[in-house]
Amino acid sequence: MKPFGPAFRVYFWGQCAAVLGGTVVSSALSILAVDRLGADSFQVGLLTVAGTAPMMLFGLPIAAMTDRVRRPRRVLLAGELILAGIGLAATVSILADRLHLVTLLLVCLATTTVGLATSTLYFVHLKSLVPADRLMKGRARLQGGEQSARLAAQSAAGHLAVAGGFVVFAVAGVLSLVSALSLGLVGRVRGGAEVERPPAGPRTRGSAFGGFRLMRTVPLLGGLVAFVAISALASGAWKSMTAVFVLDGLGLPARWYSWLFAGASAAALAGTVLVDRFSGRWRSERLIFWTGAFSAVPFLLLPLATGLEVWSVALVAASIAGPATLGSMNNIALSAFVTKAVPERSLGRLIVSVQLVTAAATVLGALAGGWLGTLMPVRSALWIVAGVACCAVPLLWRFARTAEPEPAVETDRSARV
Repeated sequence: MKPFGPAFRVYFWGQCAAVLGGTVVSSALSILAVDRLGADSFQVGLLTVAGTAPMMLFGLPIAAMTDRVRRPRRVLLAGELILAGIGLAATVSILADRLHLVTLLLVCLATTTVGLATSTLYFVHLKSLVPADRLMKGRARLQGGEQSARLAAQSAAGHLAVAGGFVVFAVAGVLSLVSALSLGLVGRVRGGAEVERPPAGPRTRGSAFGGFRLMRTVPLLGGLVAFVAISALASGAWKSMTAVFVLDGLGLPARWYSWLFAGASAAALAGTVLVDRFSGRWRSERLIFWTGAFSAVPFLLLPLATGLEVWSVALVAASIAGPATLGSMNNIALSAFVTKAVPERSLGRLIVSVQLVTAAATVLGALAGGWLGTLMPVRSALWIVAGVACCAVPLLWRFARTAEPEPAVETDRSARV
């Protein structure tokens, strides 16, 4: 991390602490609900809804507000302090023997909402810490740290929940304070006050939907979003049928199946390390094209598997690990491209708009995949899904021929988008 300077290093460790604490809570909520409160499947489902509802209901308005923030680091710091307060309140409620399902639902809603407000400002703040020509490498370095923290948190969450629910929230609260401290130290390490963003243009009617308008106006963005939507559609359908095909169709033991997904997490980290290592040789546009083009290959591998032979299990492993590796690399390239090509004042709305498109396509794909899997043999349905994934690849062809994205200019019109 030496090429990025001390301010980036402080921010890196703070961000790792934030991800570690957030993942501990999200991973332990369902365990606490079942183990401590005896929740049924419907009540656990409510936790899942609480984790997605803020995005669907408040995503665009919150993004529109954060696009107008002039000092991103202050809002990030405030968000971490709020999360620390939530952790403290939940810890007290458990120690007082007042833990209820409503408590867990409120924690889930609050942490998700705060995450919406800070996730887009994260990119803006990173841009102020890393030179433009090293943005992709900086994003890869941060993503690698976050993935490592997430793996550690997922491994520890169950043990912390069993040790006592209050431990989960106490640890998360302390880690949020560590992240807030790191954000406070960034300014001191840099040796100056935070550089303010210029004021945004006047609010216009429907400005929360500016991200969708940018999909039509920014060069290359329309095709990119269409690719993401079709890929999410195929991914949702693929996920709805994978377990049935592998466990019932191939007869793979359940413990092997869980190991495959543990390996997928390691594969995602490997993809991040690759981009970190070679980002100086790769442009974001080319990396978007190649990782997107090869993303269809894992869809073609799974239906080729026929049993428990070594080669067949290897195909299943590759079909699960492949999307993790390619998706990790593609995510870094996408964030670097979007940060360069989209005005800062519209970045939050664009990111949330793409997330909404992706979520809707994933849900639609999951429903369609489940329906297809009941109409025909699962293997045949998987071949259809693979064909859909392949159809998305031509949408990226323009990226293969593009030298650099045309930077979006901060004009009054772009500020009002």
